[in-house]
Amino acid sequence: MKNINKTIAILFIAVISFSCDDSENEVIPAYLDGTQYGVNLFVDVSAGTSIALADVSTATVDYAVSFEGDRRPVASINANKIFTPSGGSATSEIPQASYTTFPSSASITVAQLIEGVPGLASVADLAAGDRFDMKFVINYADGGVVTRYGTLNNPNFSITFE
Repeated sequence: MKNINKTIAILFIAVISFSCDDSENEVIPAYLDGTQYGVNLFVDVSAGTSIALADVSTATVDYAVSFEGDRRPVASINANKIFTPSGGSATSEIPQASYTTFPSSASITVAQLIEGVPGLASVADLAAGDRFDMKFVINYADGGVVTRYGTLNNPNFSITFE
């Protein structure tokens, strides 16, 4: 009977130990060590993620794009936008900017942000609850592309209008 209790206890500890791995929440996820990803992308948003409708003509969204690591040479990093109107469905990804030197800083006006978005002719067309999601894409010199990041290593951000 003692051997059965020991065996059950060991199995219980083993199951608990192996089921608690949460690699999505690592500061630098383990998949960055492989040849598929190769670098760690950083987007530092300093201002402009929540914009009052009264300020849309003067507001800017400021951020910097950089990376660390040299496992694969980076050719460019693209910033794409997805517009979701309040109560509506999202657009497909629309290119906003491309960066080839790092670190790069950006200051985008709301007028620049709405360029190319179907249904938005001017900043006056924005309504409370509208949102832009900014997504970043790493393009490697060898043709590889990365769009997925771990949850703590997520450079994507949203811009909302109030």
